[in-house]
Amino acid sequence: MHVHEHGHEVAEHLFEHIFSHTFIDTWSLIPFLFIVFVVLEYMEHSMSDRSVEIIRKAGGKGPLLGGIIGAFPQCGFSVMATNLFAGRVISIGTIVAVYLSTSDEMLAVMLSSNTNPWRIFKIVALKAAIGITAGFGVEFVHRMRIKYQQLHHKHNHDHGEHHHHHHNLEGVHHHSEHHEHHEYISDFCIEEDCHCGNESPVMSALKHTVKIYLVIFVVTFLLNLVIDLAGLEIIEEVVSKAGIWAPVVSCVVGMIPNCASSVAITQLYLSGTIPLGTAMAGLLTGSGIAWIVLFRVNPHSRQNFKIMGIVFIVGAVSGIVMNMLGVAI
Repeated sequence: MHVHEHGHEVAEHLFEHIFSHTFIDTWSLIPFLFIVFVVLEYMEHSMSDRSVEIIRKAGGKGPLLGGIIGAFPQCGFSVMATNLFAGRVISIGTIVAVYLSTSDEMLAVMLSSNTNPWRIFKIVALKAAIGITAGFGVEFVHRMRIKYQQLHHKHNHDHGEHHHHHHNLEGVHHHSEHHEHHEYISDFCIEEDCHCGNESPVMSALKHTVKIYLVIFVVTFLLNLVIDLAGLEIIEEVVSKAGIWAPVVSCVVGMIPNCASSVAITQLYLSGTIPLGTAMAGLLTGSGIAWIVLFRVNPHSRQNFKIMGIVFIVGAVSGIVMNMLGVAI
């Protein structure tokens, strides 16, 4: 009985020690997180509509502009781009570029953690470059497929034209569908509580700060708990056991439609627990709630799974290659 009580006291003391240690490690992030989110919220409010208009008029440059604009932290952008794709306003290559370059909460966590700005720029630029390259690759394959089908049906020119429009190679601008989906975005944001509507930027930043800080605190607490109980070696062993497949696991985590996944991956990378390739794999597939929106607004499930598959493969292959080459930033 006495041993049991003693064990309980030791566990309680350990818990208190790790809790206080975690709080000391993370509380200083709160003001930085808040400042970062206030700036990002004002950027979001000023850039969002302009960004959608740019990508809507992108045409053949869709993957390039989608990859660049997607790299900027705008909570509603991947959601809006998804709606434009469902309305056949932008092409499949463009939406793939947007999903791969979108970083969810990565940038906010890095900025609030006093990460070197040049390091952040290189990571964001690398993500955007991978997204743009993959987007143009998907677009090229899609065009070749359509051309092959047109040649196959060249005996019936009218049928070929209809087939071309059915697959929407160029991303024709259906304005009525665009407006219809644009109205849907605000409803969805309210429902999913992603704060990208008419809420005050300061209030939205405050909510974001609390939400992200709690995730950072939990991730840091669990890391400290594992290190205290089993030592740093156990984490290294778990990561090394995944070996070449670690980026694949990271991709699965990244695809969870919740900001917690990108926060956790970023934290693990910044703490040196996982290498850049493994982190990049998960961050490439992390598009926030956009995956939920895709399945809600685009009725073509097969096409949705194809897009998810492309993003997953690009993320996993990129991460594996980067780890094999020992790429570090």
